[in-house]
Amino acid sequence: MIHSLKKWLMAGAVFVNATTVAVAKETSPVPEAAQKGDRVLVVVTNRAKYPSRDDATGVWLTELTHFVDVFRTAGIEMDFVSPEGGAMPIDYVNTSIPIQKKYLYDENFMNKLERTYRPEELNFADYAAVYYSGGGAAMFGVAENRAIQKLVVSIYENNGLVSAVCHGTVS
Repeated sequence: MIHSLKKWLMAGAVFVNATTVAVAKETSPVPEAAQKGDRVLVVVTNRAKYPSRDDATGVWLTELTHFVDVFRTAGIEMDFVSPEGGAMPIDYVNTSIPIQKKYLYDENFMNKLERTYRPEELNFADYAAVYYSGGGAAMFGVAENRAIQKLVVSIYENNGLVSAVCHGTVS
């Protein structure tokens, strides 16, 4: 199970970096994790502004939508968690990018982003993997959140995979 999910995490990373979902879809079988109903926990932020500046920030939409698209296509369920729960800010939006436009108009996806879980509401045993999404705001509020740390460490210690993209690696 973990080996198959690892392949999909790598496929997701290739997709985010190379923006070619065809490669990810054609080279990897449907992961065993999807067949068993395991979930991926997507970690996002609640921060809408940089702490020392007035300009807006948030989750870089493309780094989230490319990942979500690959895993949704594979039939893998995802939950979104943020330090405070509730709405997460979206940044770097460009509706001329088809994948962004697709998800901006996806009511189910947008509802999940508006209603993220608080870490205390989740059980680590429900997740086979974690994905830290990027965007400048990922550097603030997430890394120092003890409840997210505890949840992710528990997933990892339960043989889960932990992955990140761009600024999400700071978390």
